[in-house]
Amino acid sequence: MSKLTNCKFCNSELSKRSIGGHTKFCDKNPDKNIHIEKLKKARNSINKESYSKSSEAVKAAHKRGAYDNKVSHKQRQKLSASQKLKISEKRKAWLAANPDKHPWKKSKFDSEPCQNLKHALTAAGVNYIAEFTPLIDRFFSIDIAFPALKLGIEVNGEQHYNRDGSLKSYYQERHNLIEEAGWKLYEIHYSSCYNEEKINSIVASLIENHDLKNVDLTFEIKQWRTKKTKDEIDQAISEATKGTLWICNENTRRRVQPEEVENLISNGWNLGRISPANRIHSKRLFSRKFATKQEYTESQKLSEESLQKWKDTIRITDTSKFGFISKIAKTMNCSHTHVRRILNKYFPDIKSFQRKSI
Repeated sequence: MSKLTNCKFCNSELSKRSIGGHTKFCDKNPDKNIHIEKLKKARNSINKESYSKSSEAVKAAHKRGAYDNKVSHKQRQKLSASQKLKISEKRKAWLAANPDKHPWKKSKFDSEPCQNLKHALTAAGVNYIAEFTPLIDRFFSIDIAFPALKLGIEVNGEQHYNRDGSLKSYYQERHNLIEEAGWKLYEIHYSSCYNEEKINSIVASLIENHDLKNVDLTFEIKQWRTKKTKDEIDQAISEATKGTLWICNENTRRRVQPEEVENLISNGWNLGRISPANRIHSKRLFSRKFATKQEYTESQKLSEESLQKWKDTIRITDTSKFGFISKIAKTMNCSHTHVRRILNKYFPDIKSFQRKSI
C-alpha cells in the first residue's frame, strides 16, 4: 500500500511515484525555471543522429546479453479506502466549484432525439433549462428541466434499460434520488422523440397540464436474436423430430426417407442455423448425415414448379454477357456454385464463362 509524502515546497500530499516530478516543477520551487531550462536543452539535443546512435547501442547491448529480455512490470499498488475517500471528496469539491467543467456538460456529443424534443419546445415557446443539476450533493444532470415546477424530462437511449423495459440499477437509483428531493422525473425512450405525434402530445401536455400524466410513453425494447450453440440446435432438432432420426456412422446406417430430410432441414432453418442462401448446401450436409447417397440424389431433383421458376429466370437473363451467373444467383437466392450445377444438369446448352488460366 503506497504511502503519501508531503512536498517540501507546497506541502501537498502525493505518492512516492509522483512526488519527484512534482517537487522539481512545483510552482513554489525557486529552482523551477532552472529545471525547465535543463529539460528544454535535453529535448533540443535529441536529433535523428543521436536517436540512431542510442538505438544501435541498445541493440548491441542486447546481443551481448546485457539484458535478460524479460520486462518486469511492477504491479500497480491499490489505493486504500481512506485514500479513495480523500480523492472522492476533493473531486466533489472541485466539481462544486466548477460545475461547467463536469464531463457530461463539456461533452461535444448532442443526442439527436433529445434535440428533436428541445426544438419542438422552443418552437412552441416553452422555456426550459437544459442539463440542469437538481441535487446539491450529487452531480446528476437532467436533459430538460423546469425548476419552478420541479419537473424534469430525461430522454434515454437503449443502454439505460434492461431487456424487460425497466431502468438499469444505476439509472433507477438516480431516478429515485431525484424524486425523493421533491422532483417529478419522466423517463422517455428515445424512439418517442422520433414520433412527431408523440412529440406534439408531450408539448401540448406540458403547456396545458404542466405534466405528462396523460401522454402515452410506452415503448418496446429491441429483442436481439441470440445465436444458439451447436448443442442447443442439435437438441432442439432432436426434440422436433422426436428421436426418429439417427446419426449414421461407419458401423450402422439407417435409411431415411427424403421427406424426413426435408423436415429436418425445415426445423434447422427455423432455429436460425440454415439461411435461405445455404439451404441447398445444408440439405446436402443433412442428407449425408442422415440418409444414403441414393436418397440424397433423389432429394436433389427439382420439382416442376421449381424448374419452371428457373426457366423463367434464365429466359429474362442475358446469358451471353459476363456476370449472368451472379444475376441468376441473386434472383434465385442461392450460391453461384448451385447455379452452375443447375445449368449443367438441366440447361447443358448454356455455358458459363470460365476464368482464363495465366
